[in-house]
Amino acid sequence: MALTFCVVLFFLGPTRGYDVVYSGANFFSHLVIPILSIVDFLFFDRSCTYTLGDSLYTLIPLVAYSLFYMGNLFINGVDGNDWYGFAKTGPKFAIAAFAIMLAVNWIIALLLRFPRMKRSAYCGT
Repeated sequence: MALTFCVVLFFLGPTRGYDVVYSGANFFSHLVIPILSIVDFLFFDRSCTYTLGDSLYTLIPLVAYSLFYMGNLFINGVDGNDWYGFAKTGPKFAIAAFAIMLAVNWIIALLLRFPRMKRSAYCGT
């Protein structure tokens, strides 16, 4: 959810317009739900652990979504189906974008780990 928030805020918003990416149901799926998820994770989640290994689990939804995205492009073609524009300049750029997204996603997960690490000191761990 944090990656969704960041992609929309820093990539889609500037390229497509914030009025477009936050209109209708996208307001909830791109802004409200990601923010509430981050707040819940940081302040209300009762588990006191979030290990380095746990941060790798955040890559699973991105890989699954990427497989769906690529499958859609292979089946239906790039025209009209490349929602983010990652494939319009060719497969090399799409692969590079995927690698960058994986790295950014993991960095976000690691950054979200810091407040949790401080909180775990109060949990007796």
